[in-house]
Amino acid sequence: MTLAMFRLVCFLAAQLAADAAFGKNTGANNEDSCPVDHTGLLSPATTCCYQKLVKNPNCCMDEHFRGDIRWREIERPGTQWFCNTSHNCYDALGGNRGKDLMAIPKGADCSSPRILYVHGGSWMYGSPNTTGYGQFASRLATATGAVVFMIDYPLVPVGNYTTILNRSIEGLRWLARHGPDDSCSEDAHVPLVVGGDSSGGGTALSLLLQLQNKPDLLPGRQITGAFLFSPWTNLMCNTPEYYTNAFAKIQSPQTFKDLSPLEQFVGDIIFQSLTEENAGEFSANALEYVGYKAKLQTDPIASPYFAEVEDYKGKHLPALHIAVGGSESIMGDSVRVAYKAAEAGLDVDLEIYNGMWHVFPMYSEGCGSGSELWSGTHAISTTGRFVRSLVSDERSMRSSVAYHAAAEKHFPRVQLLYDPKVDAFSRVGELMPNTAAWNYGSIMKKVSEQPWWVVLPSLGGGAMAIFMAGIFVGGVLDFGGREAYKRAKRVAEYRRSCVEVPIGYINMDAITSRTGQGESRLQRSFVMDFVMGVPEDVHNAWRVETVRAKNKDDLASIDAARAENAAWRRMAMPGYEPPAEVPKVEEPVERLESAIPTSELLKELGATEVAEAWAVATTEAKDGGIEAARRENMAWRLQHIQSKGSGPQS
Repeated sequence: MTLAMFRLVCFLAAQLAADAAFGKNTGANNEDSCPVDHTGLLSPATTCCYQKLVKNPNCCMDEHFRGDIRWREIERPGTQWFCNTSHNCYDALGGNRGKDLMAIPKGADCSSPRILYVHGGSWMYGSPNTTGYGQFASRLATATGAVVFMIDYPLVPVGNYTTILNRSIEGLRWLARHGPDDSCSEDAHVPLVVGGDSSGGGTALSLLLQLQNKPDLLPGRQITGAFLFSPWTNLMCNTPEYYTNAFAKIQSPQTFKDLSPLEQFVGDIIFQSLTEENAGEFSANALEYVGYKAKLQTDPIASPYFAEVEDYKGKHLPALHIAVGGSESIMGDSVRVAYKAAEAGLDVDLEIYNGMWHVFPMYSEGCGSGSELWSGTHAISTTGRFVRSLVSDERSMRSSVAYHAAAEKHFPRVQLLYDPKVDAFSRVGELMPNTAAWNYGSIMKKVSEQPWWVVLPSLGGGAMAIFMAGIFVGGVLDFGGREAYKRAKRVAEYRRSCVEVPIGYINMDAITSRTGQGESRLQRSFVMDFVMGVPEDVHNAWRVETVRAKNKDDLASIDAARAENAAWRRMAMPGYEPPAEVPKVEEPVERLESAIPTSELLKELGATEVAEAWAVATTEAKDGGIEAARRENMAWRLQHIQSKGSGPQS
């Protein structure tokens, strides 16, 4: 066994041993194509979401509701609007719209915190009952213990920035007076929280800044806190992350160390366009949102990214909790807002989740991977703790210690969060393609890590299997080679004897077949003779074709003559040995065209040289003389060439 073969056996044995020792599953558990991360740097849920969202950015949001939730559908006066999907509405949910949705967790009552949640969707899509927002509301309500109130605002182009902002403020004012039950007092003072994601997060922040400027829009009430998921706050769409977090697909003809194909995705997997195109699409969307009033794209309320420190100062702005993905095109929208608000003195938490995409908490189930997406569930969990702390001593205690330490430096509390389920960061070298990773030292190291009772049977079994396979393949190749050699030798001898015309003999290829039956054996190539086969007993073939050649059918006689010619050529070659036993048959009386016996015909034709030569040669040919057979062949061919009725010629 060669050294290369030995190394291969060792590698395969080590892999089998590792699989047996650790119960590794090498098959696909999910037909929905959730691949294995060969780098070890992503959790199964993250890997699955990456692969699926790259193929379809609209897929894979959570499908199941969480917790014991009671639902109420609210129809507030003056909120109805119509979505004409064929004319003035891009959303798939057409018809009469405007019904709000309230998610009430188990144990909530009139004194429980109330959350106004503004859904995302680029202000053009979505509703409280579609695109996963009902499921998301159930998770938020369960985590926070608060009543979650989602409004169905008029989508662009039915509505615009002004309409959507006003509807959000109206919804907040209604929520301040109405609890989970009709029996709740309108004068009850309960914690009010504002939340939103994506474009809805931008509107939620616009609402806070509007109430800061006009507190009389919510008389006698105070916003307790606000949380935002991936908020879209910059309507100019020109933050650096449009470039630095642009989507990219890494594909290489090389492989990882385990020889799996190298394919990775980085950047924004939801918005996959090139930087300029992506920013242009965002900007066009934003311009339609503000009613094509370009100056609103930098307005501090419509576009909170441009709000300065002074805009955040005042007693009407609450604490902020922001969660954003580290790979988003609009990550900078959250970072700048967090720093400006903190500089103004607000209590700000900013959580940046490594490798996460836009509004990742809505994918907490893990995109069908069978395991939860840690970043999504953690973001919802920290949001729940944030809301619960607003009505407990925990928040005031936190503010008195951690907040003041950060406020003195005017910085938000920033956390860059990694999935704790991934603990293989030391394997970062795996990200570099390496096709030459099969070296003896690394294989032996891997083998040495396994117990001897696993390694020895694996090595022995692998070596035996390869040895037996080698014997089998070698035997097949040897037998096939010997048979092919014999066949090629037989074909070469046949072509030498019967096809390649010896000097001094007639080239029968000069005679054209008129039977219309295609090429004869004499016209075939060596390869075709090898594939189709050649006669093995040329002697018997000659005897049969000699009789056929004397048939009165001219067309058939010519082809028969060709075969006879080839047969006697074969017999004329040096070294030819006829078969040991040639069966003797009683030869019939030969008759020609006139039905006259041969003996009488010879008497009639005895005066001509040709006839006399033919007769003598025929007699000699029957005794097996080769040269006589050749003269006979020539004689009757000359007779067939003559026209019927003419006398024989020399």
